[in-house]
Formats: sequence, C-alpha cells, structure tokens
Amino acid sequence: MIPQLTEHSLWSKLVEIGECWEWTGPRDPKGYGKTKYAGRHVRVHRLAFELATGPIPDAAMVLHKCDNRPCARPDHLFLGDAQTNVDDMIAKGRINLDRDHRMLTAGGLTLPIAEWARRTGLARGAIHCRLRRGWSEEDAVRVPPQKNGEARARERAL
Repeated sequence: MIPQLTEHSLWSKLVEIGECWEWTGPRDPKGYGKTKYAGRHVRVHRLAFELATGPIPDAAMVLHKCDNRPCARPDHLFLGDAQTNVDDMIAKGRINLDRDHRMLTAGGLTLPIAEWARRTGLARGAIHCRLRRGWSEEDAVRVPPQKNGEARARERAL
C-alpha cells in the first residue's frame, strides 16, 4: 500500500545524491518514484514539478534533464510531449537506432517501431516487412483506437 503524502513529507523523502534529489520511497517498475497525494496516485517527479511551478497541462509530460528517473529536483525537470521525449532520447544517445528500434514517423508522431507495434497490434517484423516492400510509413502503420481489455478479449475469442 502506498502511504498518503503531504507536501512537507514529499520534500523530506528526497535525498541529495550528486546534483539530483532522489526519491527514497516506493518506485514503479520503471524506476520512477510513486506515491499517493491528495487522494490520487502520482509519479513523484510530476508532483514535485507541479508543486514547484504550478499545474501541468493535460497532454504534457514531465521530462528529466538529468535522465535519472528517481530524481524529483524541480530544476532538473521540464515540460514536453512525446515528440520532445523522443528527440531528447536521440540527442542524448539513449535510444539504439538499430533494426529493432528504428524510428518511424506516422501521423506527425515519431516513435520506436516497438512502440508502433504495441499501439497497432502488429508484430515488429510485419512493420519492417511492409516498409521493405516499399509501403509508405503511413501505409505501414495505421494506429487503431486503443481498445480496453474487454474489447481485446472479445476480439481474441473470434
């Protein structure tokens, strides 16, 4: 169970390690700090950014300048979107642009092929195959609306 947090206890659970302020509480499987605040489950870096600068726009992501997921130091954080995040990963060399992680741009959004595969339900190999046959990126990847678990289960049963 994740304990309820107050603003004071948030700052008291951060430890200075080098330049970063690392969260000492629970973390999610990806390494981001997690907690419960004001009755909602939140990632700690988002909460710290919000408390320091104000509300986060709905579609915005809070990204790390330091690339340290447990870090919640507000001046190490900045707002962006999915494209900003991908651009940041490429600029910092945190993404391997080999065959399995080649970037694909479709519909104005650039993501790794693995992410397109997850969103479309197509195998990565199917996407690569379609691209090799000369299909355009728009033809290769048509992103269907996300389905909830019940709709996916009905689809598998057919």
